[in-house]
Amino acid sequence: MQRSLSFERIYPILLAASSAIAAWLLDFALPTDATKELLAATISFGAILAGFIGTAKSILMALPAALLTKLRTSTYMDDLAGYLSTALTGSLITSALSVVGFFSLPEFFKHWYPALWLGSLVYAGISFWRASRIMVLLLKIDPSKI
Repeated sequence: MQRSLSFERIYPILLAASSAIAAWLLDFALPTDATKELLAATISFGAILAGFIGTAKSILMALPAALLTKLRTSTYMDDLAGYLSTALTGSLITSALSVVGFFSLPEFFKHWYPALWLGSLVYAGISFWRASRIMVLLLKIDPSKI
C-alpha cells in the first residue's frame, strides 16, 4: 500500500517532467499559424480546471461528518488536501505560462518555452484527474456504512 501511495504522490510530476524533457529534446514547437488561439484556449482550460478544483474543495467541506472524521483520523485528508492544492497550482501555472506566451516571449525564452508549456499542461491535467478521481470515489461512499 505504501509503495502505491508513494507513486500516486509523484506520478503527475514524473509525467510532466518526462513530457517537458521529451518536448525539449525533440525540439517541440507550438504551431506558428495558431499559437495565439492555442494559448488562449489553454488559458481558459487552466481557469476552468481551477474553478472545478475550487468546487471540489467546497464539496469536500460538505461531506458527511462521519466521513470527514474518518478521513482526518486516517491521515488521508492531508494527501487529499495536497492533491487538490497541486491540481489548483498546476492549473494556475498553466494559465500563467500561457498568458506569458500569449503576449510575447523574449528571444532567449522561445527555445524552451514550448517544453515548459507542455510540461505544465500535462501536470495540470494529470493532477486534476488524480484529485477528481479521488473526489468521485469519496462521493460514492455510502455514509450509512461508515
